[in-house]
Amino acid sequence: MVFPLRLRHELLGIMLCHIIIHVAGATFATKEAQCPSDATPENYTTILQREAIDYEQSSKFRNKIDELHGKRYVDWEGGRIGEVVYGLRALIRPGKTASILDLGCASGLITLWAQGFASSLGSNAEVWGVELVPGWVSAAKSFANGRATFIQGDLTAINLKKTFDVVFMSDSYEHIPAYRYEALWKVLATHTHEGSKILIHSPLPSVQLRFAKHKAGGQQYFENVVTKRDLAACGKQNGFKLYQYNTHAGLGVYFSAFFVKV
Repeated sequence: MVFPLRLRHELLGIMLCHIIIHVAGATFATKEAQCPSDATPENYTTILQREAIDYEQSSKFRNKIDELHGKRYVDWEGGRIGEVVYGLRALIRPGKTASILDLGCASGLITLWAQGFASSLGSNAEVWGVELVPGWVSAAKSFANGRATFIQGDLTAINLKKTFDVVFMSDSYEHIPAYRYEALWKVLATHTHEGSKILIHSPLPSVQLRFAKHKAGGQQYFENVVTKRDLAACGKQNGFKLYQYNTHAGLGVYFSAFFVKV
């Protein structure tokens, strides 16, 4: 069949577009995401100290302590906390979960919920919480009365000299600067064993980008955009497999990422 000259040109153009798209797609497919390498600035300790002070001077600091003492409403079935609890219910299993670590535990509200939930399943789980802000750690220790162990420190530099069955980060991952991701994932690898599960709950990238202009100079010093692609890359480089990723329809603000150590 002979096509008119104009049609032949159009067909040739379509074919070239397909070839270009195919080649470009192959190029992008071979370029795998990489976890950011460590580029910690010399004033990192000062930055952390400033962030802790900023938190303790914010309304968020008081609000979380009020939640802990029942002076502020907590939605355990819906909202941000309800989403985290929903994920933990799937990870904390009777007879299988003997240890739980909360990285970025704030005042220990969800840490102590996890301890209580494990206990309700008949598990005397050892539960730990790590938090940068000293005031929150003091409040958690006082309220817990020995039910959990709380440590003040940098989430990206701790070494508790033990591993955990379940590790979770409830809206703390996005406050870790990208230049400390490598260090953070080494901490996660150090504190887990084969079969350990990790839950990371964080705002969706679209939400972070939408409200980014409000964060500059605000109460939270760090607020990074956390993508599924980058999370999976960091996990993979450190021996973890991302096996589930949920975007929560209720608020439409957060996601939950589930990893297993392989």
